Amino acid sequence: MDRRTFLEIGAGAAGGLLVGLTPSRAWAADIKIAGLLALTGTNAAWGQKTANAFQLAWETINQRGGVKAMGGAKINLTTSDTESRPEVAGSQMERLVQQGNVAVVGCNQSAASVVVSQIAERSGVAFMTPTDVDPLITGRGFKFSFRLPPLVGAYAKDLLGYAVETGKATGKPARKLAILCENSIIGQSAAKAAGEIGKDLGFQVVDASTYDAAAQRDFSGYISKYKAAGVEILIGHNKPTDAVLITRTLKELDFNPIMYGGLLGGHESTEYVRSLGADADGVTFVTAWAPDLKIPGVEDMAKQYIARYKVDTDAYFAEGFSAASVLWDALERAKTADPKALRDAIAATDMKTGDRFFFMLHGCKFQANGDNERAGAVVEQIREGKWHTVGPAQFAAAKPVWPKPRWRP
Repeated sequence: MDRRTFLEIGAGAAGGLLVGLTPSRAWAADIKIAGLLALTGTNAAWGQKTANAFQLAWETINQRGGVKAMGGAKINLTTSDTESRPEVAGSQMERLVQQGNVAVVGCNQSAASVVVSQIAERSGVAFMTPTDVDPLITGRGFKFSFRLPPLVGAYAKDLLGYAVETGKATGKPARKLAILCENSIIGQSAAKAAGEIGKDLGFQVVDASTYDAAAQRDFSGYISKYKAAGVEILIGHNKPTDAVLITRTLKELDFNPIMYGGLLGGHESTEYVRSLGADADGVTFVTAWAPDLKIPGVEDMAKQYIARYKVDTDAYFAEGFSAASVLWDALERAKTADPKALRDAIAATDMKTGDRFFFMLHGCKFQANGDNERAGAVVEQIREGKWHTVGPAQFAAAKPVWPKPRWRP
């Protein structure tokens, strides 16, 4: 559906859910906090990892003495499933508010976070997203919604800016750009932002298309068109299964752009690397965090995470921990779990990377609209099944491979 239709439906759904909705202001010694995440459905590959990291963070905090400013109060964590459906996310948010949760983290799906943030605002319970990057989430003047990562436009600027700089440095510039995104709310935003920024940076934007992620299973038409047009950079925001299919289609059609990769999404998932093996080598994407970043406290938590969940760390590991860290810090400063006081403490957050498990770049300080003014991103290349930070220069742990290597037989 288009953005206008989605917003009308979302506003109506949120309004209906809020009839007679009054959040409980009473709490026991434990503090109720919830993760409202995509544990099943199309976004589960991301939501499960955020949920695991969020849970491990709170367990560790409780083991270390809980919220000391509140006499060692422990966190009572509830994790609810959005099923990757905005309407389910709305009904789950209603339930979580009624249960007395004083803050909710979610949703690994921008469309769901748009709906949930409406309910959070009307109910007076803080909502924080560590993952979702659509501008609408914090673009409506709400006071109870907060975002940790950059907006999708910032990611597009970082990725395409890297392409411009690397092309100049190697003497092999790329000029023709194509953008192919799935048609969710965030996919539409990604396509629009990347197209506008690409033009601003001097690229010839050959195409900026979105496709129906629920139905599209053949990408040969798109890839054939891009190959015939001489596209030199192909990027998109895609779900993991789509990203794998698009990559395999590039190889099947022997299309070798100078740079190929993603704006977050499937290309930054461990599923993508596992599914493709060597065919993922040389793929470039932008993300909020990488395993080779040197951040205090990461190594120990990463070892525990990998041992417990049997998956490698990725951006969703860092985002889950970072969301817990902001709430932990706010509770210590607020010295109360009153939802309004907690909201005000979150708004006054001033943290550095490495503070209290805050693992995302540059730390956290919220603007009036709830966006993190210190949010940052890194550009990654996949090599031999591992992520390697290649930009920006201050974080680079490896030299970029440019152009992308041709497909192996």
